[in-house]
Amino acid sequence: MSRFMTVADVKRGLPHAKLFGLSDSTFIERFISDSRQVQAGDCFIALQGERHDAHAFLQEVMQ
Repeated sequence: MSRFMTVADVKRGLPHAKLFGLSDSTFIERFISDSRQVQAGDCFIALQGERHDAHAFLQEVMQ
């Protein structure tokens, strides 16, 4: 059986995280950092590196 976290769980563990478009009771099935693989139930983590900034893909991921 899979165990899911809610948005509220993430907010408690990471109080400075910015979570958009989700209610606190929404279940998160998996955390993912590849915007091309995001599916319903995923929580996209926008990472910033020396060459890439995944924040540029936030609008695409939210659709």
